[in-house]
Amino acid sequence: NEAIWACMAVGGRDHFKTTPVRARIGASRAFIDANVPWEYVTLADLRGGLGPRYRVLYLPAMLALRDDLREVLLAYVQEGGRLVMDMPGAYYDAHGRMLPTAPGSWFETLFGCVLHDFGYARDNQRPGRCGDVAFEGFVADLEPTRATVTLRHDNGQPAVTEARVGRGTAVLLNLPASLSCWKPGAPAMQRLLVRHALGRHKSPYACDGALVYRLAAPGADHYFLINDGPATTVRLRVQGLARPRFEDAVDGETLAPGRPIALEAHGGRWLRLPRP
Repeated sequence: NEAIWACMAVGGRDHFKTTPVRARIGASRAFIDANVPWEYVTLADLRGGLGPRYRVLYLPAMLALRDDLREVLLAYVQEGGRLVMDMPGAYYDAHGRMLPTAPGSWFETLFGCVLHDFGYARDNQRPGRCGDVAFEGFVADLEPTRATVTLRHDNGQPAVTEARVGRGTAVLLNLPASLSCWKPGAPAMQRLLVRHALGRHKSPYACDGALVYRLAAPGADHYFLINDGPATTVRLRVQGLARPRFEDAVDGETLAPGRPIALEAHGGRWLRLPRP
C-alpha cells in the first residue's frame, strides 16, 4: 500500500507520500477519542491465525490490496468477522494494476457492490456532505448489488454500505473517513467512523470526559484514565458490571461503587478492577 502511494507522490502530488500514515493516525484518533480498544494488525498476524480474536478489522485508505491479503480478508469475513474499508481503497493490486471491481470480482463478492470509478470532492468545487459531516477527498461511484445502503450522501449516493458474507459483514465507508480525522477538529467524522466501524459491537468500557486505556492481568483489569483539561469527575462504565468496585493502584484507595471518579487537571489516574 505504501509503495503504491509513493509512486503517486510525483511533482505536484507530493502530499500522497504521507497518506498511509495520516490515514492510520486518523483511524487511531477516532478510536482513541471514543475509548474503543484497538491494535495495529499486520498480514503476518492474520496469516498466523489471529484474525478471529478481532471483532472488527478496519482498512484505512488501503489503496492497494495484494492477492494473499484479499484471500485472508475474505476468509475472515466468511468466518464471522466485520471488515470495514474507507476511501480511497481497493484501487490497485500489489503491482499497481487496476483492481477488478466488476460483478463476480473479489471486491463485489466481498462488499456486495460494483465500484465503477473514483471522484474527488473539493471544498472550492463540489464539497462532499453527509448529514452533519462535510469533507474533501476521494469518494467512489458505487453500485450496490447485494449490499444494503445504511447511509447516503446528501446527493443521494451511497455513503455507507453493508453486505453479509458467510457469517460476517463487509462494510464500505464511501468517504475519506480516516484521512479526514488525522488532525483534531473533525468530531462528526470521527463519530461516523466509529459508529459504522463497530456496527452492533460495543466497546467493553466507556467514559465520557477522559481517555481510557485498559491492560489485562491475571487477577485484575487495569484502567488508565487521562484528563487533558481542567480538574473534573467522570464515570467509568464496564460492560457486564452495574457497580464496578475500582481500586486506586497507587495509594490503594477503594472507590465507592457508582460514585464519580475525581481526576486532577492535566493528570491521570491508574485504577485496578479485580476479576470476580
